[in-house]
Amino acid sequence: MSRTIQFAFCLHNHQPVGNLDFVMEGAYRQAYLPFLEVLERHPAICMTLHWSGPLIDWLEEARPDYLKRARALVERGQIEVLSGGYYEPILPIIPDRDKVGQIEKLTSKVEELFGTRPEGMWLAERVWEPSLPKPIAQAGIRYAVIDDEHFKGAGLTEEETYGAFLTEEQGSPLVLFPSNAEARDAMPFRSPEEAVGLVLERAGDDPSRLLVMADDGEKFGDWPTTHETVYEQGWLETFFRLLEEHSGVIRLTTFSRYLAEHRPRGKLYLPTASYMEMTRWALPTERVAHFDALRQHLEESGLWDEARTLVRGGFWRSFLVKYPEASRLHAKMMRVAEKVERLEAAGGEPQAVEAARTALWKGQCNCPYWHGVFGGTYIPHLRAANYAALLEAEAIADGHLLEADEVRIESIDYDLDGTEEVILESRHLAATLRPTDGGLLAGLDLKRRGLNLLNTFTRLREAYHADLPADELIYDSHPRLALLDHALAPGTTLEAFARCQYSEQGDFVNQPYEARPVEAEGATGVELTRNGTVSTGYERKPLKVTKTVRLAPGEEGLRVEYHLANPAGEPLEVWFAVEWNFGWITDRDPRRRVELPGHEGASTSPGAEDETHEVSEVRAVDEWAAVAVRLAWDRPATLWRFPVETLSRTIIGVERTYQGTALVPSWAVVLEPGATWTTTFRLVAEDMP
Repeated sequence: MSRTIQFAFCLHNHQPVGNLDFVMEGAYRQAYLPFLEVLERHPAICMTLHWSGPLIDWLEEARPDYLKRARALVERGQIEVLSGGYYEPILPIIPDRDKVGQIEKLTSKVEELFGTRPEGMWLAERVWEPSLPKPIAQAGIRYAVIDDEHFKGAGLTEEETYGAFLTEEQGSPLVLFPSNAEARDAMPFRSPEEAVGLVLERAGDDPSRLLVMADDGEKFGDWPTTHETVYEQGWLETFFRLLEEHSGVIRLTTFSRYLAEHRPRGKLYLPTASYMEMTRWALPTERVAHFDALRQHLEESGLWDEARTLVRGGFWRSFLVKYPEASRLHAKMMRVAEKVERLEAAGGEPQAVEAARTALWKGQCNCPYWHGVFGGTYIPHLRAANYAALLEAEAIADGHLLEADEVRIESIDYDLDGTEEVILESRHLAATLRPTDGGLLAGLDLKRRGLNLLNTFTRLREAYHADLPADELIYDSHPRLALLDHALAPGTTLEAFARCQYSEQGDFVNQPYEARPVEAEGATGVELTRNGTVSTGYERKPLKVTKTVRLAPGEEGLRVEYHLANPAGEPLEVWFAVEWNFGWITDRDPRRRVELPGHEGASTSPGAEDETHEVSEVRAVDEWAAVAVRLAWDRPATLWRFPVETLSRTIIGVERTYQGTALVPSWAVVLEPGATWTTTFRLVAEDMP
């Protein structure tokens, strides 16, 4: 019997919700279009392709001819098209009804565009959990493509992975195809001759023997230098030609075609897994270096190839612990998902339910929930796009679930970290307070505008920072959110505060406040109180800080009243500051600016760092969103402003990213025994003319 190998070549093409148009256009010109053009010239080549829903939406709008050309290849049997979650969610972290709904949506879209109903799916970032077969099967999917690392983690050898396998959950079956790691690494980064040689080496006597190469389509043209290699230097043309020349040994196939001819090799159950790099990135920062040291030791000992399947990194869901920003986004998504379900259960209009559900699904796009070799959660416009979609869904649901003049207050463990948040909300606005964490404001959502004003990012330590100059690294000692109460040491400078190289005299930031609901002056509110202390030399003196956050019916804004009380029998001097951080997408567009009324000479750039005296008001203007947010206080203050910038890894290296602007008004407060000092903030969102 002649030696043969079945070869399934599969590419996954994806662009996230909210990605910039020029980025999409660049990927189209560099990768998607030229790949299709080469494929058209090789009618003997058959393969499998996946396009995520956001990319399909863009192609339908901007490049419909591309989809028509792809359909022609489907009709002549060259392309099998995969389904998947429409907006490319990490399936395990979204509700089961959304898992099923998102897959069914993409399945229907593929059938509409290409005239064929997909049997299989692409699993976003190949994040696998054992509970997945049931909802995937419920969505009408027969098979999924994941990495061979998953199978090796279940105990299979390399030789045993050359085929398809069957798993199940609660009686729901799913066929799984393992994508070969060496093939993924080789294509297109080794010569086409070496890549085809790798396939030929796997040939054997068993006609069901299968090698799968399934990976990102952007590798073929949109990654650095790959357009030149793959197209200008002819890598893909040569690769396809060599596959054609070796067709006697290499039997090109698609997954459905393979299953029509061969049965799965057997049943197995996989552990939670993703690809090796992902599990490394998911580790706590301090553990990444230990993982790398262990791998280096095993490589130097010649044991890595044998041990790698037994050496596991972290668990994907750990990103929701590693990055508080991802956790807050996920908590918002889950809350909105519950509201959309309630809307449907309450008999909401079908069009409203459908619109809310679609917006919710957009907000489940995976990219802002994690960070690896791409910016991920560090990228402001991707986080903003998810928030915009979630707030659109929430606004639709609340239009039915909340009365027009209703303000609700709810104490709930919003992000499931074991402590309760307090949510104050109306149809227009939602404010999320964390009493146990300095009584800070963790979210401020303008629902109808799709804006979370506090879409900020805390400067965190990353393992790859070890390779950067120490003077470029700044790590925050507290979250860059709002209503952070500081008692500053004399002599603290703006530069020291901005770089987190200063001392707190008080014990208010990150410390617990007592919270209770209050009703007054037609507004619903939360009173947050801490009986804290302030250091004055060698002793600590008591200081009681009370802040009351109020939301009035119909208003798109907040009122925050501060009371500082000295319960001691001697005077107290304190340099008191309240920190607000507003998230912006960029500091380089004059249509997004910071204005200081009465100080017209001050810079309006959100990226400015300056100190201005006798300030009573700040206006944060976003002409793109047609909104100006006015933050005013009734006691003139010294205002510090500075940008919050992070250093994060991207595919082309480490990148400095502007995340938002810190606004810190401060006062020199002198309190006599038993005295109280007060100030009131007013935050209002206003339409731009």
